[in-house]
This record gives sequence, C-alpha cells and structure tokens, in this order.
Amino acid sequence: MSGAFLIVARFALIPFLGWCAAKGGLIRGWARQGIGFALVNICYPIMILANIWPKNFEQLWAQSALTVAFSAGITGILFAAGNLYFRRHAYKNQALWNFMLGVGNISYIGLPFLHVFFGNDGVTLAIVYGSVADLFIWLIYYPMVLVGNKRPARAVFANPCLIALLLSLALCVAGVPIPKGLSSIIDASVLLVSVVALFYIGVTLADAHIRAVFTQRLPWTFSAVKVVGIPVLCFLILLPFTGTATAAVLAVLVGSPTPLLSMVWTKEDPAAQKQAVDCFVASTLLFLTVIIPLCIVFRFPMD
Repeated sequence: MSGAFLIVARFALIPFLGWCAAKGGLIRGWARQGIGFALVNICYPIMILANIWPKNFEQLWAQSALTVAFSAGITGILFAAGNLYFRRHAYKNQALWNFMLGVGNISYIGLPFLHVFFGNDGVTLAIVYGSVADLFIWLIYYPMVLVGNKRPARAVFANPCLIALLLSLALCVAGVPIPKGLSSIIDASVLLVSVVALFYIGVTLADAHIRAVFTQRLPWTFSAVKVVGIPVLCFLILLPFTGTATAAVLAVLVGSPTPLLSMVWTKEDPAAQKQAVDCFVASTLLFLTVIIPLCIVFRFPMD
C-alpha cells in the first residue's frame, strides 16, 4: 500500500507543484523554456546513455528488435488511417489531428511512467520506440504540420537524443565499459529525470484553461480512442506473441498522451493551438487517471 501511495504521490504531487509554481509566477517563460531545454538536450541524452551503453548488444537487439518493428508498423498504420479518417470527415487542421493520433508524449510522460513501473528495461524500450517515432515526426509529420517552414528534414539527425542513442550503440557494440566516475554521475542524473519531467508537465498544464476543456466533447472522445482504445487493442494483439509486460509497455507507449510539440507547432494559429491544448490536457488527465491505477493494481514485472 505504501508503494502504491508513493507512486500516486509522484505522478500527482510533482505535476501539482509545477502547476502551483507556474500559477504563482515562480516559473516564468524563460524558466519554463530552460526546463524544457534541459530535459531534451541534457537529461534525456544522459538517460539514453545510462540505459543503452552498459548493455550487451546481442541482448539489447534481442530485446528491442520487436520494438523497432512495432514502432515503425503502428506509427505507419496510425498515420495512414488517421490521414484517411480526418480527411474523409473534413476535420479542420487535419495534419494536426493526424500528428496527435500517431505520435505520443514519450519524453515527458512515457519515460518517467515506464521508469517507475518497469525499471530500466521499460525505459530502454521507450527510448527505442521514441527514436523510431522521431523519424516519422521530422520526416513526415513536421513537413505536413508546418507547410513552407524552412527547417530542413535533416534536423532530425541533429537531435541530442538521437546523437546520444547512436553514440551509446557504438560504445555498446565496441564493448567499452563506463568509467566508474562517470557511471555515478549518470546514475545520479537519471534519478532526477522523471521528477523534472513531471514538474514540467504541471508547468505546462498551468497554461491551459482546464475548466473549459471539460466542456468540450471532441478532445475527450479523441483521447479515449488514443489513450484507451488503441492501446487495449494493441495489447490484446501482442499478448499471444510477447510476454505480458512487453505487451503492456508497448501498449503504454502507443497510448501516451498528445505530445507537447502539438502545442509548439501551432503557436501561430490560435484555433489550432486551442485544439492542441484541449487534446493535450484531456489525454494527459485521462492517461494519469486510467492507466496508472491499472498498473498499480497489476504491477507487471518485466519478463
């Protein structure tokens, strides 16, 4: 019971503290940008190094090959199905809806969540899944959402997380051990990642008019499909072919809430940004209130 309480406190109290800090004016624009920058450019690359570098490459590939195939397959399927559905139903901002359906909030929700419930193995799968999804984000979704933007598609290869992944894989394949001094620094840094990420979620939610979100039906219907419907279907399909925990991790990754990028990419279009904010809030709250209690009850260990 105490373990469940600590998990609930971690996923409820830390975002709440971030929300209070932002509402109280303690976290202003530059500070919020600094937290986001640190997570993407420092914290997550360190977590990638910590989870990939020390592993045996053959074991790592055996563990993650399915994740690579699954991530590419499900993201491609959701892209094609979403593109067809939103176009046929004449959705405004079709590219945005398609992006929010096909890509989840792996960085700020998926990683800290899986770190708590599934440990380092869950984090490894999340990193692999997110890396494949990044290719779709920058090579397919980005040009669709920001038509005419001059940022080149090759920007994906300048992503610090992808650089850290490639470096980690090279060191892993070469069998280079982590120096003892560096290992302790990395371990200490990893402990802070989920705390900072959850705090940042609270800061972000402070900008949304949460009360107004509850009056909208579409964001909740969309979020129910994304966070509950699709993950449950994926879990049931994967279960006969994988262990329970692997199927659960991949289902959680598919059902991760709407990514923060959906709000960043729509900042020039108020109507589109409102849709992005509504879906971000609805999908995040639904994820926290539905998925976390299930994992507390069942608490799957990794196979």
